[in-house]
Amino acid sequence: MGKASKYKDTLFRKIFKEPKQAILLYNLIGGRNYDTDTPIEVNTLEDAVFNGLENDVSFVIEDKLVIFIEHQSTINNNMPLRFIEYLAASYALIESRLKYKSRIIKLPKPEFYVLYNGKDKWDKEYLKLSDAFDLSEDRDTYIELCAKVINIKPDSATVDIKKDNELYVYSVFVSKVGEFRDGGDPTKTALRKARSYCAENGLSSNMLNMWEEVKDMYLAEIDYLSEEKRNSYFDGKDEGRLEGILDVAINLIKMGTSLEDISNATGIEIGTLRTIRA
Repeated sequence: MGKASKYKDTLFRKIFKEPKQAILLYNLIGGRNYDTDTPIEVNTLEDAVFNGLENDVSFVIEDKLVIFIEHQSTINNNMPLRFIEYLAASYALIESRLKYKSRIIKLPKPEFYVLYNGKDKWDKEYLKLSDAFDLSEDRDTYIELCAKVINIKPDSATVDIKKDNELYVYSVFVSKVGEFRDGGDPTKTALRKARSYCAENGLSSNMLNMWEEVKDMYLAEIDYLSEEKRNSYFDGKDEGRLEGILDVAINLIKMGTSLEDISNATGIEIGTLRTIRA
């Protein structure tokens, strides 16, 4: 995870934590019509709750607290837990002396959005915290958090992502990188080919204009996700026996070795190798 230690933000956060891009994203996803010079307070939490690479963008605009989390990996129905931790940490930033006044403290109303850019089909429109509760005896619940799920994949987006050029180019780029990697290209080659695809199809953006940084940040994301999936694979298994084999497999994947050859050499099923590589 060499690069991940240098680049803590994901590419998504790098792009959309800029106030203008945050407003354009919110206008599209939230159905708003704010001018791009509308004052906002970007309050994305730095290391306050989460570890690893940060793929979230949070800001206050007028009386609303808006939180976006991009989701590229395997479907995770526990995202509301992440949002509620984030919300609690955000509200905790209010001056402590105000919390003990008798009058009600006016808080920005939270809005939660999951921007899904993964490979699986995901039909849920909302993720709810109450889905994690056992309500078999009492159907009432006194706390709820709903996060709206927005598909931003180019071929199946649930909003017109072409209305936000940075989001559209980002989504196409990420999709193409995944497509080329699935076809067997090493990550660096897939990145280069995705960039060429965007250029050949007349797609330009601020993101592609900072290519060296984009390339390094994306490689850091791949390293981080590979490590997360590697750790997940260890769950319930003999770590000592598998660690060396998985290290070899991950290195061979980065070198562009075919999954069939890696499977033959390590004994790891091709389906598992696809999950590690994804």
